[in-house]
Amino acid sequence: MDMLVVILRDVQRRSSASWLTPVSLEFQALCAAGRFSEAKRVPDRCPDLRIKRQDAATYLRSARARVPEREGVCESEFKRLWELVG
Repeated sequence: MDMLVVILRDVQRRSSASWLTPVSLEFQALCAAGRFSEAKRVPDRCPDLRIKRQDAATYLRSARARVPEREGVCESEFKRLWELVG
């Protein structure tokens, strides 16, 4: 999941700001990985974000109930690897 977050952030950087699919996928990946402290900052960038017909706050609460919280691992290494691949 951590590598997926790196890739999605790169897609966002290269895409139109109005295209919310990468933002939504990043948010979902962060929640699935238990990286809630990062996930809760995503709606600040896109306040109208909805995931599976739910607002971001509702989706986040639901994910917290199912997934244990943790921090991302090797983020800088994954970023560097993605840069080398690209």
